[in-house]
Amino acid sequence: MRKLLKNYQNDRSGQFAIITAIFAVPLVLCIGLAVDTALVHKNTTGLQTALDSAALAAVVPGNLNNEERAIYAEEVFTQNFEKSAEVDVKVIATPNRVDIQGTVEKETIFMGISGAETVIQNKKSAAIKTTEEVICLMTLNKTKRSSLTFEKNAQIYAPNCSIQVNSSDQNALVSAGNYKPVAKKICVHGGVNGNLGPNVQANCSYVEDPYAHLEGPNIIGDQACDYGPISFFNPNSFFDVIAVGERDKTRSPGVYCNGLHFYDSEVTLEPGTYVIHNGPLSIGKGSKITGDGVTFIFSGDNSYLYTYDEVSLDLKAPTTGPYSGLIFLQDRNSNTQGTSIIKGSADIQLVGTSYFPTQDLFVGGLGVMGANSPAMAFIADNMTLTSDIDKIITQQESEFQFFKSALEFVIASAVSTNLVNEDYQVVASSTTGGADPGTSEQNFITSIMTSTSSHQSTGMPPILPRSDGGARLISTDDSPL
Repeated sequence: MRKLLKNYQNDRSGQFAIITAIFAVPLVLCIGLAVDTALVHKNTTGLQTALDSAALAAVVPGNLNNEERAIYAEEVFTQNFEKSAEVDVKVIATPNRVDIQGTVEKETIFMGISGAETVIQNKKSAAIKTTEEVICLMTLNKTKRSSLTFEKNAQIYAPNCSIQVNSSDQNALVSAGNYKPVAKKICVHGGVNGNLGPNVQANCSYVEDPYAHLEGPNIIGDQACDYGPISFFNPNSFFDVIAVGERDKTRSPGVYCNGLHFYDSEVTLEPGTYVIHNGPLSIGKGSKITGDGVTFIFSGDNSYLYTYDEVSLDLKAPTTGPYSGLIFLQDRNSNTQGTSIIKGSADIQLVGTSYFPTQDLFVGGLGVMGANSPAMAFIADNMTLTSDIDKIITQQESEFQFFKSALEFVIASAVSTNLVNEDYQVVASSTTGGADPGTSEQNFITSIMTSTSSHQSTGMPPILPRSDGGARLISTDDSPL
């Protein structure tokens, strides 16, 4: 037995090599099939990812026709797919949907032994443009440079809604401030410039004005005036339209000719429509104005909004009627190319929309504005958010001379004993307020918390426009490709 074992150990006849070779063939085939399968899976995954990226990217831009959209989809696909073989790409594009298909024939490494020399990969993707995001900051001008501007230390925080800029200028949105605006989506019809985050999308579609159908009241002559007109020769008439130092007073809806003014006043507004005709709505230092279900309409010449200096506003728009959802409404044919200013503070709460379709709107100040407003929105021809609002007020000083002249007349006529000359001098100063000497400037923050759910919870109608700057993938079951 020992001799037999020794002979077997010393045997070099090659039987073991033959057996190993026999088993090596299927082993190599298995390894080869595994390698080919892994490569096919990798290429398939990469193909699908590139198709998804192309569909999502191509459906968003609003400045492309169908042919340009299809070409753009192919370009994005090519940039994202690492190919080692030619890919047959087909695209069907419409303004609201993009379907794309990629077919590639890939040579195998080991599968050819079994007769499968190539593997065909065929994948599809489809994306649609979404209109799910509420717009809470919107500019309407179609061509202006810097139609929406962020300056100085102004911050915009709108995590539940979108920003829309309709200007086609290559610098339609300019962020020249120290902070990047925060919003669910920032969509610009033209181009962008400045300090902006990754959620900014240029070349978006133009979004129609949601209130283009609204018209202001037709006021002819002084006969339509419920209050006023202001006469510098009739102190009693003047007093009808200016609230100086009033406490625990109420105001009623109606047509206020030559403007409505509050200074150091605490006033409750009764529900209804307040037409500010041929003059401004001025809300000055120390005023506290509250109103539920109110709309201010700016009509006629020299009509605009001007709030400043330690103002407290707690206003809610009506939930029914022709002006539902609107707090401030400028008649598009009145005082076009004018300027309205909201000097913000923590005491300004606006539940509803401020709409100035043919005016510039400046929003700014010190501290935080509208942090708790669940459904606040601003729509204007052009808009600037800035912490240096006093500089803007100074530049627009000539537009606010009416209010200053009105106060001067009140003092001269001794209509009110609550306002002394030295108080008026503060109002009349070129800076109209600002931080006290020696104090440090705070950041101005506008916090807009508008969302579909919060809008409904406040009773506001869902009439805000929707952004189409987003996109999402959909099933390809009904794809025409």
